[in-house]
Amino acid sequence: MIFNKLIFSSFKRHAKVYIPYLIANIVLVAMDYILLALENSDGIKNLSSGTTLLSLLGLGSTFVMMISFVFMMYINNFIRIQKTREMGLYSMLGMTGSNLRKLILLEKTFLFIFSIILGLIFGIVFEKLALMVTFRLISVSISYNALIEPKAIIIDTCLFIVIYLFIIIFDFFKLHKLNPNELWKEQSKGEKSNKRHYKIGGVIGLILLMIAYYLTLTTKPSMTSYSRFMLAVILVIIGTYLTFISGSILILNLLKARKKFYYKSNHFIAVSGMLQRMKQNGAGLATICLLCSSVLVILFASISVYSGINRIVNVWSPTQISIVSDNGLSHKQQHQINHIINDNDAKINDKVNLTTTAPQYGYIKNNKYISQGGINNISSDTTSAIMFVSEKDYNQIYHKNIHLNNNDAFMYSPSKLTQNNMNILNKNYHVKQMGAFKYSFNPSHSIYSSVFVVVKQLPKSLSKLHFNGFNYHVSKINNNKFEQKIQNSINATNQQFTGKSILYQMLTQLFGGLVMVGILVSITLLLTTVMVIYFKQISEGYSDRKRFITMQQVGLSLNETTKSIHSQVLMVFMIPIIGAVINLLFAAPAIKQMLVGFSLYDGRLLLIVGGSVSLLTIILYLCVYGLTTRMYHHIVD
Repeated sequence: MIFNKLIFSSFKRHAKVYIPYLIANIVLVAMDYILLALENSDGIKNLSSGTTLLSLLGLGSTFVMMISFVFMMYINNFIRIQKTREMGLYSMLGMTGSNLRKLILLEKTFLFIFSIILGLIFGIVFEKLALMVTFRLISVSISYNALIEPKAIIIDTCLFIVIYLFIIIFDFFKLHKLNPNELWKEQSKGEKSNKRHYKIGGVIGLILLMIAYYLTLTTKPSMTSYSRFMLAVILVIIGTYLTFISGSILILNLLKARKKFYYKSNHFIAVSGMLQRMKQNGAGLATICLLCSSVLVILFASISVYSGINRIVNVWSPTQISIVSDNGLSHKQQHQINHIINDNDAKINDKVNLTTTAPQYGYIKNNKYISQGGINNISSDTTSAIMFVSEKDYNQIYHKNIHLNNNDAFMYSPSKLTQNNMNILNKNYHVKQMGAFKYSFNPSHSIYSSVFVVVKQLPKSLSKLHFNGFNYHVSKINNNKFEQKIQNSINATNQQFTGKSILYQMLTQLFGGLVMVGILVSITLLLTTVMVIYFKQISEGYSDRKRFITMQQVGLSLNETTKSIHSQVLMVFMIPIIGAVINLLFAAPAIKQMLVGFSLYDGRLLLIVGGSVSLLTIILYLCVYGLTTRMYHHIVD
């Protein structure tokens, strides 16, 4: 009974510390549950693009679990230091080490139970809301079979049991190392600086960041681009923590060495105060930086993808109905199509018949196209697929009358090549680049961009591919049903037949769901960021309070106190958001290449989205820091 009274009285005394801690715990539990529940949702599994969405959710939940563990360990350390004097007092009053451990165990148990119950409740509510908004966005009606996802609850609970066990073990270890006198003094004790360790950590962190940035800058549109990007993300997380912890110490020591700067009252108080909590300060800034980076990258990527739906539809199907086959449409198939058109009073226009060579997959190296053959022979180097078009078909499409020499070629590539001479399939061509190709299509609907080469005659060594397409207007039935009828009538596979209406619906499901997941994750990450900033300011306020009181007693004015606070904030508060923007700038090339692979790249659109997302995040960041700085000011005064 006495232990419970001590714990709840401690909660009451340290309300400004425990309330943000509990809110952060609840948000993290809810965030993990939402992602896990979405990952196990039958509604998403049943979507035509459900498999891809589930993979993205799996990656997202793994990332959030890592952040949850690091964040809770870091924030618990602040609480532990805040309570060391209290623990020391209990020890002096006769409590044994066993009693103190029991006190810690009960306290963490109460915190765990409270946060897991409320977190799961909020998670369940907002997960269903997220599903409702997602399915409304993509115009899909889903009936819910269950209000909760039991598997998600079990995994989420087990995850936080493991996290709390690590926290308890860490607190026990720290308690075991200290005697009562040290417990009493630890709260006001600064951290010891091991310059050698911090230098090594800083060097390792910078190396990891450089490797990560190199990976993003050299990513090409291929099957390995996603695994390279995820490896870069992991390296950025580790590198950011090492660099921020070591870098903050290095910068503070450099400022301390500048006597003209350091011995001004406002700078002296700020720098000396931050040097007392070097590791916590660096870890806190790194956590804020990574959370902001996550928000920027997720919103940038998801909004860019969603905005490019029309682009990918036009690339995969330049006409409303596109049919690709080895031998072209038979007389019977053409008759079936005409029959459906007439039955539904459809109006047809822009009919096209185009013959190309079968796609040759490969990549461009210097001025040579390295062909790997068919799609079954692709490798991690594969970036595109070349198809030849005859000058006869080109003239028919563009209503022109050009005449090419045997070694002349027109070339269209989505990646905007600049070569004037190129060796393609062991033949040298003088190349003129085209800005567009009217009927550019992707025969395999793959991530590899289609490159069209117009030559005098099609190479006889390559097999042929026939493209038939047309646009239509129909009012009797909806476009989806019309396209489905035509596909069924000619027994065409999904790879052979592409209808714009069906494709648009499929991509809307995939990318609309992706945007909602991205927004949901970003909102919860922003809430977590707010909690981290708030707790960092509150904790540092309590840490600095005694020093400011002492200095005010020896003559420090209120104006000088305010200047010192602003000096401390200005020294560090912009670093995380600057780091986040840098991370986005280096992530952008990798995201661009992945978008190019899906024919989604639009340079102007990416700049608008990236700039807007960065600006909104910076504004929110400044607002939060302004509010929490006022709280800090209130505590130290």
